[in-house]
Amino acid sequence: ASSAVATCDESSCGFTVACTRVACPASAFFNRTQWATNVMDGWVDANGSMTFNGSIYYGDTVTFNCSEGYVAPGAAGTCRTLFSLSCGDTGLADATSEVPGSVEGAVSCVPKTCPTVPLLATARNASVARAGLIEEGSTIVLTCDTGFVIDGAGENTTANVTCTSTCGFDTAPVCVPVLCNASAYLSSLDDNITTVTGLIPNSTLFALGSPIRVSCADAYAVDSPYACDSFFEVSCLPSLSLSNTERQCVPVLCNEFADPNGVPLVHNDTVYGATVSVTCNAGYRVGLWAGGGEFCNSTELNYSATCGRCSFSP
Repeated sequence: ASSAVATCDESSCGFTVACTRVACPASAFFNRTQWATNVMDGWVDANGSMTFNGSIYYGDTVTFNCSEGYVAPGAAGTCRTLFSLSCGDTGLADATSEVPGSVEGAVSCVPKTCPTVPLLATARNASVARAGLIEEGSTIVLTCDTGFVIDGAGENTTANVTCTSTCGFDTAPVCVPVLCNASAYLSSLDDNITTVTGLIPNSTLFALGSPIRVSCADAYAVDSPYACDSFFEVSCLPSLSLSNTERQCVPVLCNEFADPNGVPLVHNDTVYGATVSVTCNAGYRVGLWAGGGEFCNSTELNYSATCGRCSFSP
């Protein structure tokens, strides 16, 4: 509430004091020239000039409509152009639900923008060099994360998006995983392959960065016949081709068996599963070595060794 005190002096002793409603001048609402003609008579924004042909008093509400290319304050990232302000008891504009926060004096419409948050939510697995609110007409580049490409755009991992007058981007790209099809490769594998793991369930597809594992059968090893590797991996390349497909499983071979204190009597072969019979030299008999196998030492005269994945073992 406001109060007034009347004082009688020598020159004036009779006058009247009355309470009047607070008035808000035009400057209480306007501080820029970004307004279109207001819906309320008497408020005009013509070519950057502002005229005021009346009074707005405490409690009155004025509705504004932003000019083309601008939106209401607090509406960045949307296309809301209408908003209202009320004349406050201090002669300044008060905030309303349409203009959140405390408004001390005049406010301004803001340029139209497009938010990148919904853009990235739609794209998934993507990023932009400049995030936040993008000005109308501006173009930014959306880049898919490693292992992803723009859906429907072949091998492309980037897309240009432009902020439009509707406060949204002109396109909404989606990043999808790079997938390679292993169908032809799998059909070329021999029976010496037991399992292939890492494929998307119920398909022959697998993603970039997630290689499949090809396991050899028991009697086979990777590439070198004297190797112990029982599997190898095939990767999906950005070109959608497969790497490492030249690797193969070949029959396991064992090196020639040797016992310094014995002589192989029967040497069937050096392939996986083959056996060799050994007779101990004079002065030696079959015993146990530290690894749990047999060697010529003290008891029997003969023993057999079998070719396993890497070598013969008694």
